[in-house]
Amino acid sequence: MSALIKQCFVLFAVILAPCAAATASAKECFTKTLTFQAYEIKVSSSPGTSSFSGNPCFGQAYRLDIANDGHLVAKSEVVETDWIENAWVTDLNGDGSFEVLVNTVNGMGSFGDMELFTLADVDKIITKSLPPLSKEQESGYRGKDDFAIEGGQIIRTFPTYVRSDANCCPSGQDRRIQYEYEDGELAEVRPWTAFSFRSIAIAFVAMLAANGLWVLFVKRRLRSGELAAVTIALLAAIYCIAAGFHLQPGWHEMIAANPEESSGSGGNYGRRGGIIILAILYWPYVLIGLGGYFGYHNFRTFRDLLGELRRSKVAARSINDSKAVTKSF
Repeated sequence: MSALIKQCFVLFAVILAPCAAATASAKECFTKTLTFQAYEIKVSSSPGTSSFSGNPCFGQAYRLDIANDGHLVAKSEVVETDWIENAWVTDLNGDGSFEVLVNTVNGMGSFGDMELFTLADVDKIITKSLPPLSKEQESGYRGKDDFAIEGGQIIRTFPTYVRSDANCCPSGQDRRIQYEYEDGELAEVRPWTAFSFRSIAIAFVAMLAANGLWVLFVKRRLRSGELAAVTIALLAAIYCIAAGFHLQPGWHEMIAANPEESSGSGGNYGRRGGIIILAILYWPYVLIGLGGYFGYHNFRTFRDLLGELRRSKVAARSINDSKAVTKSF
């Protein structure tokens, strides 16, 4: 009888042990202790009000406890989120004070975000959030963000999708966004590029306008105006060719991720809308083609104008020399 009782106790222990472990772990879904100089920062979370019964830690409420030399100095307000992925402490702006970064995830593990916490006035915690994605950055975005801290910046990368992609299998290029913490705000670091959409548009218009001016100056026989116009047109054409090659690799993926934008003009403008759609779909090739066409003709014209200027200078010099010889006699 005693052996049977012992077996029953063992069986109950085996059955109840996972439940007890689950209950204990559910009390604190995420915990991480970070240190910065004399400060100790504890990031901890527990099941929140939006937790699902199937997973009590999906839907968490977290907070920060900051201690200095073992004495608690500040507590943050409770923040609700779906999931905490990671947490870091660093000095992003190099001012000697620390910033705590908490990587949260919302929407069944898809959409990542980052919250920044910093200590102000010794015992007050202030919170900052990342700026929202721009319309251009949202093209092809379905979450799956990955965050890292590199060189005093927050690095955010995520895959991009075309419209036909399944959620498991993005076919677009990874997108990388950098953020910095300056003047008390999180802001995007926009990498310098020689081929922004604005500069490309300016160069394209300049190429067409300069060729139009060149025709006008030819009719009025203004050689200096011709040379200035054809020089501007040639430089703009070279820039358009380079911009076309720069845009070409990822252009079709960007268009495929936003088919509604590339097809929205056709129904409104008829045939002209069709031409606009074709220009958008093949914009890098338009830049290369028109840039090459105008660039070739501009180069030939530029060369001919320089030749004419040299010949006119030689002729003027010979005339002056002849006059000098005549005067000497």
